Amino acid sequence: MHVFRTAVSCLCKTNVFMNHRTTMRTRALLTRTIPKQKLRALKPPYLKNFESLKQFSTSERRPVNPLIMFLFKMKGIQALKYVSILSGRSFRKLHDKLPEAIQRQLSRHKIAFGTSSAILMYIGYYSIVHYDTCPITGRKRWISFTKDQILVLADMDRNQLMEEYESKIIDHKTPLYKQCKSIVDSLISHNQDIDIVKKVDWKLTVIDDPEMNNAFVLPNGEIFLFTGMVDVMSDWQELAIVLGHEMSHAILGHVQEQQSFAVFGELIVVPLLAFIWFLLDDFAAFVVYSIQQFMYPIIFELGFKLPYSRQLESEADEVGLMLASKACFDPRWSVYLWDKLALMEATDALVGKSEIDFEFSSTHPSHEKRAVTLEERIPEAMNMRLECNCPNLEKRIDPLVKAHEMRKFAVNIKAQVKIKEELEQLQKPKGNESESSVASKCEEIKSLHEKLNLLEDEYNKLLTLHDQETKMLNMKDQKKYILNSLWSGLVGVFLGNSKDTFASFQSRNDTEDSTQSANQKSFTFRDRYTFSED
Repeated sequence: MHVFRTAVSCLCKTNVFMNHRTTMRTRALLTRTIPKQKLRALKPPYLKNFESLKQFSTSERRPVNPLIMFLFKMKGIQALKYVSILSGRSFRKLHDKLPEAIQRQLSRHKIAFGTSSAILMYIGYYSIVHYDTCPITGRKRWISFTKDQILVLADMDRNQLMEEYESKIIDHKTPLYKQCKSIVDSLISHNQDIDIVKKVDWKLTVIDDPEMNNAFVLPNGEIFLFTGMVDVMSDWQELAIVLGHEMSHAILGHVQEQQSFAVFGELIVVPLLAFIWFLLDDFAAFVVYSIQQFMYPIIFELGFKLPYSRQLESEADEVGLMLASKACFDPRWSVYLWDKLALMEATDALVGKSEIDFEFSSTHPSHEKRAVTLEERIPEAMNMRLECNCPNLEKRIDPLVKAHEMRKFAVNIKAQVKIKEELEQLQKPKGNESESSVASKCEEIKSLHEKLNLLEDEYNKLLTLHDQETKMLNMKDQKKYILNSLWSGLVGVFLGNSKDTFASFQSRNDTEDSTQSANQKSFTFRDRYTFSED
């Protein structure tokens, strides 16, 4: 028996019993022939304390505070820049102390090239690891901040805004809030097929500030709408387009994306600073560093950051149009909205209230470009309304007709503004001008005045045509109103109801019109341009 036990233990230690069935049979044989206490002595040393290992447990994993990680990523890069400067300068000093033979073998350029290759490989790996897919659109993007980190900042912004506008928050029982809330609820309820829409806790806050023409949505779903933005709207359909656009920013995670893009732009500077202070002497490095500090933000802002921001705005326009169309709103009002804003901007520039912004220096595309881009998406949006079994749109009201009309006015007014600016520049006195230059300047001024007169004539024609179309539309409405009244009167006569005569229908409709106009007076949209919208 002792020999048998020794043989089995040796076989166990030499891992002969690798087969599961063979091992189980051997274990059963040992159990029958050997007592349990002596069987425990045959266990390998690393299994003797297995029961005590089962009772061992670690503490619960605690992630780092998202706010701390956010600040580390944003402010840590600034510290990393100074570290790279000191490292580059220190390595240059060490390189200069090396023997000449080693310096020739390991020149600064070779070291810089090798180091840059390694850093670029690491940046490429870091970018691939942090690559993400944008929901709905499927666009590839680079994300370095987690959603929890952005939500912490959103909660802080929400608390700050609620504290700042505490006295101006509109009560939830007011008609204005109820109307805005119904639009938000419609956008949410008709887009439940999108997972993010279902997961986000959407909340609306309306702030009574007529001077603030703004609306935005925080990443945590907090919607802030100012009454100044509501006043600019000509119809509730426009407000649905605006809210759909702002909600799209939260759905697509654009804040998270913009912060990541800004960090990526700062991260590229870190190895650049190290190379500058390693390759150049102190004075030359300081000069190049000063130029870089001045030029790089401008180049990055105009060449990368602003175009990227305009791309995100265009993406939010398209997704917001889809959200509004699925909620059975009229997508044509999106074109009307941006053409109207373009006309307002041109009118303000004409009277000197503001200047027309250039698109390349703006975070948003121009109003005209947004109107044209969304108009290309109208057929797709209309098909989406049909797929969602939305009711048919009223044929008599076509916002696109008004949008095209306002677009002509905006183009004309902007051309006038441009010519007037050129005239102001030419009419400024300049000393020591020759007679030939003065004569050419006079000819140029004369031609500009002729162009300006033509534009003014075109503007007057457009205004006259608009007035005629408005009168024709009012006449059609009046004829339709009279025919409906006559028809209702005839129906009343044939039914034997003597009270429902034409006069009674006339008085009833007059009463309804007066009630409707009174209701409109209680809340009217701001009219910002020189001709009627009706």
